[in-house]
Amino acid sequence: MISSPVGVLEIESIDLSISGSDLEIHILPTVFATIFYTSGSTGEPKGILCDHRDLLHRAMLRGKESQASEHDRIALLASGTAIAVTNSFFALLNGAALCPFDTQKEGVNRLASWLSEEKITICPFSTSLFRSFCATLTGKETFSALRIVRVGSETVYKSEIELYKTFFGLIVHF
Repeated sequence: MISSPVGVLEIESIDLSISGSDLEIHILPTVFATIFYTSGSTGEPKGILCDHRDLLHRAMLRGKESQASEHDRIALLASGTAIAVTNSFFALLNGAALCPFDTQKEGVNRLASWLSEEKITICPFSTSLFRSFCATLTGKETFSALRIVRVGSETVYKSEIELYKTFFGLIVHF
């Protein structure tokens, strides 16, 4: 058990009448922010502790490599995970709009039309979600705004590369 000098901030308990200009929350960069879990490719999943500095570094690095800006609309397809936190920071720190889509509630079949309707420019997928998403595509879909498809958080195989080649003609980050 890791002890932290910072308590848990429960969003539901925040007094909405308080000004948001300076919440006077001071968090050291070395305080743990989240845990990333490995896929377990070695036979046993492991949790990797990530502090605030590392989380910020990951978000800034992703923003730099994608050249994200205030003109981008970034899909948030995962919730409640460390990857979702990183993607959220990545979008917001670069001035982009963060657009959530609940694949469990809405279904993967609706995702293609949502990407087009919402003019999503950057879409990060887990490998398994990308595979499921591609299984719903006919090849007639157009994603005119989409400029980056990022596939990761799990092993990417040649079959996913082939799916990408079949359905997308844009930049891809694996």
